[in-house]
Amino acid sequence: VFQTALDPYDWRIPSMECGGVGAKCEEKNLRFLPDLESEETKAAAIFNAPLERQITEIEQQIEEAAMPYRVKAGKPSATVEELTKQFEDLKKQVGDLRKSMQPIRAKIKPTPGYRALFDMGGDPTPVRILLRGDPNNPGPLVAPGPPSVLSAELPPYEVVKPAHETGTSGRRLAFAKWLTDPKHPLTARVMVNRIWQQHFGTGIVKSSGNFGKMGTPPTHPELLDWLAVEFVESGWSMKKMHRLIMTSAAYRQSSAVSDAALAGDASNSMLSRFPLRRLDAEALRDGVLKVAGRLDEKEFGPPAEIEVKPDGAVLPKAGKLGYRRSIYVLQRRSTPVSMLDAFDAPFMSPNCVRRGESIVSSQALQMMNGEQVRESARYLAGRVMDAAGLDVRAQVERLYLTTLSRPPSSAELAAAVTTLTGMTEQWKKHYTATPSPEPVLAKSSHMALATLAHTMLNSAEFLYVD
Repeated sequence: VFQTALDPYDWRIPSMECGGVGAKCEEKNLRFLPDLESEETKAAAIFNAPLERQITEIEQQIEEAAMPYRVKAGKPSATVEELTKQFEDLKKQVGDLRKSMQPIRAKIKPTPGYRALFDMGGDPTPVRILLRGDPNNPGPLVAPGPPSVLSAELPPYEVVKPAHETGTSGRRLAFAKWLTDPKHPLTARVMVNRIWQQHFGTGIVKSSGNFGKMGTPPTHPELLDWLAVEFVESGWSMKKMHRLIMTSAAYRQSSAVSDAALAGDASNSMLSRFPLRRLDAEALRDGVLKVAGRLDEKEFGPPAEIEVKPDGAVLPKAGKLGYRRSIYVLQRRSTPVSMLDAFDAPFMSPNCVRRGESIVSSQALQMMNGEQVRESARYLAGRVMDAAGLDVRAQVERLYLTTLSRPPSSAELAAAVTTLTGMTEQWKKHYTATPSPEPVLAKSSHMALATLAHTMLNSAEFLYVD
């Protein structure tokens, strides 16, 4: 089916073009389709035009500088690189010009586009059965088509080339139609199981990547079938499926464990209670930034850059409006973002069927000592003071509503007020001992509230969905 697009005997290799040391690299990928019609593309072209003119002028200066040396060397067609190896003064001149080009290249905005899978044109290499799995022992030819074990009650896989002239074979279109046929035994079931897993931590079929005989049977087979039918009849709408699950009694129940539930359903496989689960890494980071008022909710565009601190911590860089959502942070295998890495974000490799769920000391240390969490606590304290003023009780109530979406109980309120008052006095002593031009009382009150806010961000109630 995919041989026309991914032919191992006619492979298209991506390549990168870089503008020198320190400059941004742009992907020149034969599997990359530029988005020629978008507003972002037009804006990038307008922005890049004067920069590209400057680069062209510097390149012309390099060529002009090399001309006399071509005459000296008696090589009118020599390349610049060859001449710089022969003449030291030219090497320095060209090096200085290229160095001046680097900050200009760094400002160039890449062309927006899409990583895409499409037919490469022409007839693909024939596919044969490899007898005993030996690539040197080819057997009969194999035509495109799905496994027969899944096709008993489905319309046949039939390739029909599109009427419009695209050069495509029609193989993948036929496969997409076969895969999304309403009678398909797996597609809808696998998808709703993944959505269920996202909300409950475990799918109705626990082995969400294996619905075969070696997988785990569903705990609620009738529910899985019913959800699959609802999914298809809703037009394959994931949004409707999320709404259906999240408004169900199963999702809205408490995670509290009663004696009766523990006795009758100790493993919670029958969902006698909501399974207590921690926020995903991205949701946790975004949640911390959201309550601090530091989350930039802008959609799309280039990824947020990252920086590696001297202590090895990898942090996203802030923009004018704060920090971008985790989904828009640049991801590299060699430099995973520290907070996301600590809280089990998937590795940069394919087929993450289910995230790991670890409880390790690095997570607590990240929340207690991480630079971004501590900074967010200070911003959160500022937001609370802006909203509640200097009244300590009002500050505590506002802090609880902001972080936990509920008011504090009377006991929590009393304990927090006492703690906040005591911490303010401790911060006063600290700032009195180390004189500062800033007002001691205002700074002490802010830092005490920031310390309490930091504690709230570290609480189990903030980190867990219950």
